[in-house]
Amino acid sequence: ESLDALLEPVVRKSIVAKGRKALMSLAGHDVEVLCATDEAGAALAAEPLYRIYLTTRLPNPRLSAGLQTQVAVVDFTVTAVGLEEQLLAEAVAHECVELEQRRVEVRRQLGDVQARLGGLQDAILTMLASAEGDILETDALVVAMEATRSSEAELLAKKKAAERTADEVAGARELYRPI
Repeated sequence: ESLDALLEPVVRKSIVAKGRKALMSLAGHDVEVLCATDEAGAALAAEPLYRIYLTTRLPNPRLSAGLQTQVAVVDFTVTAVGLEEQLLAEAVAHECVELEQRRVEVRRQLGDVQARLGGLQDAILTMLASAEGDILETDALVVAMEATRSSEAELLAKKKAAERTADEVAGARELYRPI
């Protein structure tokens, strides 16, 4: 599944406080957003008072890692495997809270790394598209690409570590399957 670009600021809750108002940019227009307020009545941009519900007819929507970290997926389809996974998550959360917290944290980390990798790739493409003349002679572009390459290598190492941790957590969760 992909998300319409118009909805991305809504899902990300990209709210900016300007004076006493909380604003969100939608299709190039600033729209006022209802947010919690402090004692002085100023809007708290970090606490929007809206919820958005999206539906799909797909039985098992595949979301990008970045989108999956920003939304809560509620699957109303009941299958034996899905029910077993939900019950396993509840049993693990009840029996071994730190293991379930670790699983959630690893999923969040993987999503963050995927989003940052995508951002780095977009930044490189933007730099290359806006470069004038010979790209190898533009010092700023070469330096930026080197920095991006080292950041990407670091993020890929973090991704591999998070995937190993996810495998370890999955193995530990399997011990609770007989419950």
